[in-house]
Amino acid sequence: MRLRRDPFQALADPTRRAILVLVASQSMTAGAIASNFDTARPTVSKHLQILTDCELLRQEQNGREIYYHLNPQEMKEVADFIEPFRKLWDDRFDKLESIMKKYKQKTKHKMDRKTKIHSEPGRQDLLITREFDIPLELLFTAYTEAEIVAQWMGTKVIKLESKKHGSWQFETSDGEGNIVFRANGVIHEIVPNQKITRTFEMENTPFPAQLEFLEFEAIDESRSKLNMQIVYRSVALRDQLLKLPFAYGLNMAHDKLEAIFNKTK
Repeated sequence: MRLRRDPFQALADPTRRAILVLVASQSMTAGAIASNFDTARPTVSKHLQILTDCELLRQEQNGREIYYHLNPQEMKEVADFIEPFRKLWDDRFDKLESIMKKYKQKTKHKMDRKTKIHSEPGRQDLLITREFDIPLELLFTAYTEAEIVAQWMGTKVIKLESKKHGSWQFETSDGEGNIVFRANGVIHEIVPNQKITRTFEMENTPFPAQLEFLEFEAIDESRSKLNMQIVYRSVALRDQLLKLPFAYGLNMAHDKLEAIFNKTK
């Protein structure tokens, strides 16, 4: 008694799968099938014998030639067996696709900088805007109270006189106590919850003093917006600053500012 070959074992071979694809649209002789492969004719004949034994192919005599046909019924049985697994993997891939879409949206959201910097060619100023999920009063406080400024700027506040003609000075040190950043300025105008006009100068750098106009506005009871114009001495100095990681650092500081107040909610 001749045992029938396992069709799934036959399908495991890539050459035999390729033969099934060839004869799917039309019947072919062994010679015609073999012409599509670089392997020897006897090897192709062996593959045809295996596919015939497991009834995936049928033979039909036509004159002196033997033609090979795809057996639709046997292929249907194979397809019926595979179908539940196909649905399972389709579901898994759909879930994976959904997860990746959410991940991309989340990643995009993280990478999108909420602090926007607008710079027009040929101008010596920058326009900075940022919407915060905190009330107007808290946003203004973040710029006028030394303890809070130190937290979100990550610096030591040496002096902060939040009044007209008041001065301010910040400095940051490394782990060994060496001062790596020091800045100072004077407040020329301050209107609570509305605006601050001040100078800003980084010490021991090629950048001279700059003039900053900060305007604060309420979006609603729980959200606020900062509009900031920075005027530099020249276009070249402004463009030189833009080559530094200025935008990244400012956005990160503003994120920290917002987080400080959101923790207290």
